[in-house]
Amino acid sequence: MKKRLVFAVLALTCLVFSGCSKSEAVVSGNEVSQVVNGVWENIKAEDYVELGQYKGLEVTRLSTIISDEDVEAELRDSVNSLLEAEEVKDRDTVENGDIVNIDFEGKVDGVAFEGGSSEDFDLTIGSGMFIEGFEKGLIGKKVGDKTELNLTFPEYYPNNESLQGKPVVFTVSVNSIKSLPELTDEAVKKVTSGEYGTIEEYKKVIKDELEKNAVEYADSAMYIDLWQQVVDNSKVKADIPTELLEMKKDTIKKNAEAYAKAYGMEWEDYLTNVMGITQKEFEEEAVGYAEEGAKESLVLMALAKAEGIEISQDELSKAMKEYVEKYEYGSVQEFMNSVNMDDFKEYILMSKVQEFLADEAVIKTEDSVE
Repeated sequence: MKKRLVFAVLALTCLVFSGCSKSEAVVSGNEVSQVVNGVWENIKAEDYVELGQYKGLEVTRLSTIISDEDVEAELRDSVNSLLEAEEVKDRDTVENGDIVNIDFEGKVDGVAFEGGSSEDFDLTIGSGMFIEGFEKGLIGKKVGDKTELNLTFPEYYPNNESLQGKPVVFTVSVNSIKSLPELTDEAVKKVTSGEYGTIEEYKKVIKDELEKNAVEYADSAMYIDLWQQVVDNSKVKADIPTELLEMKKDTIKKNAEAYAKAYGMEWEDYLTNVMGITQKEFEEEAVGYAEEGAKESLVLMALAKAEGIEISQDELSKAMKEYVEKYEYGSVQEFMNSVNMDDFKEYILMSKVQEFLADEAVIKTEDSVE
């Protein structure tokens, strides 16, 4: 369900940043003391949760190997978006990889639906932009052909939940076929404004970036997996403190309001059009996610205490300075006024705990290379 996915995002201990003018930032001892005297001052996490196994957990780290095919695909995506497609004149039959200009109309039970029709639309065959069967159904069709594609929406279709699993008929007219020009050193030099002079030079940069992203993603997925195991292995043994639940609900609400603002929407419109729920439903859903978030926080604090994992004033000062500079706040005080500092401290502490869990885990790799 769309609303559950959105709620899952909002329930994360995430920080809401706004762009401000950048300046040098220094954190004083007084500012740090304002951070540590939060909701946890009166809560002992070990009184509310019982930790399960968290050492020796097994996890599989995703492959970080980047193949030549990965590099070629990224090269095409990054360069092709900047090249101008040219009309194909030596054939009139659609092939995989072509850019076809089409008119189409989709109907469910004989009725057109919102977002299901367009004219003069450029579609790259094989891009996966449309539902399964649409692009494949156009291969072999000729310019001027009008065809009907009898398809079915996937069971999970977040773009429009009312269409999930339903049969649909698309009437499609092929207007023209285009393709991108051959990629050359000159083309790379042109689309990168001279920053890279050859295809091979640009490929190396792409591969380095893909490898960096692959490592970051593999680490992130591994940390998430390990943490979920820790939470699942732990038990709540007493009623969660009301002040912690209220803090979590407040975080969810503020994050939702920030998303609404980012969309340029009023709160009520965001609830209706993006989350697909009412204010009452939002409040009811928020309770469940707040409970989940509170349990995670309690587990985090209990584990950190059990292992003596703490955030020093120097570490907190460094983290705050990095975020001030990265998100261009005018000062540390402005940053502190803009975010929930309990959440920020948890965020930094979580990073240390995740590293500890990984050090104690049994890590396998998909590629068995590392």
